[in-house]
Amino acid sequence: MANILVVDDSSIIREELRALLESGGHTITEAVNGEVGFNKIKQDAEAIDCVITDLNMPVMSGLEMLEKVNLDKDLSFKGDIIMLTTEFNSIFKKCGRNCGVKLWLSKPVQKKILLPAIASMRKTHG
Repeated sequence: MANILVVDDSSIIREELRALLESGGHTITEAVNGEVGFNKIKQDAEAIDCVITDLNMPVMSGLEMLEKVNLDKDLSFKGDIIMLTTEFNSIFKKCGRNCGVKLWLSKPVQKKILLPAIASMRKTHG
């Protein structure tokens, strides 16, 4: 199964994702905003198979975090990225694709959508 970093400022969303993902056999690490998420990726990029991030968060947004990951020349993050948000603006989605977002999902996420999506990405990458 996958090691997944969940980045969201809502403790309720993080708790729901933890329960859902652990029920699928995944290991979860949490971050409360993009800055903390970036630091966790920087600390152990090779161990993270997938990042599930919110877009709008205080301190640093999900897109800002992903841009920072992409701009860091010392960082080689190869994991899959899922944006889990209430935002569906086409400009945000284009920026997300440019930052490596493979899947853009709406909140609240459904188990029948998220777990198969992660399994499919894992088959493709690993």
